[in-house]
Amino acid sequence: MPDHETAAAAPLQILLVESNPEVNASFSELLASMGHAVTAFVDADAALGHAARQPPDVVFSALVFRWTNGFALCAQLRQLPGMAGSTIVALTGLGFPGIEGIVREAGFDHYLRKPIDRRMLADIVALLDRVRTRTAPRHTLIHERRS
Repeated sequence: MPDHETAAAAPLQILLVESNPEVNASFSELLASMGHAVTAFVDADAALGHAARQPPDVVFSALVFRWTNGFALCAQLRQLPGMAGSTIVALTGLGFPGIEGIVREAGFDHYLRKPIDRRMLADIVALLDRVRTRTAPRHTLIHERRS
């Protein structure tokens, strides 16, 4: 039986895929400041190659890239050996009716709408803590910014 205190203290291996360099850098720094090991890419193909070599615990992925999209990336990640237990979170500025269902159907576990605010940060921390102990239910952290 795993020691949950040890599991909670262990940093997660996080793959961040965000095409905006500024958002990529700031979100990467934020996750690293929370004690996680973050590998960040602005290119989906490079991120996919990395995930094939080192499957992460959690993937945060944008939905829009120059040559592909986050939906295709999610589908490709799900096909990789070692990714079955990984949590994949969609990061997007898109917010239209039905987006939650679309990201779920595409294989994402969760949806976060940018920009990330304090409340969302608290939800991210809670999600990562649940991922550490493998108690995060799929499709439960659907979060919109509140005005």
